Amino acid sequence: MEGSKVKIALEGPDGDVETLWADALGGGLYALDNLPWYAYGVSVEDVVEATPEPSGELWMRRVVRKSG
Repeated sequence: MEGSKVKIALEGPDGDVETLWADALGGGLYALDNLPWYAYGVSVEDVVEATPEPSGELWMRRVVRKSG
């Protein structure tokens, strides 16, 4: 649902999995709303693509646009 807050899972460099809050933008795109502890290469306000696993959990696939 566009505009709603969701949790997106991503894996850090040591295999640690963390979840970040994000704003749904529609079309499988999300704007990250907080900073990761473990993962590198993503930051707050980056737009990422995420898809749901069979469990329903959203996993980040790629960064679409960096926040700068």
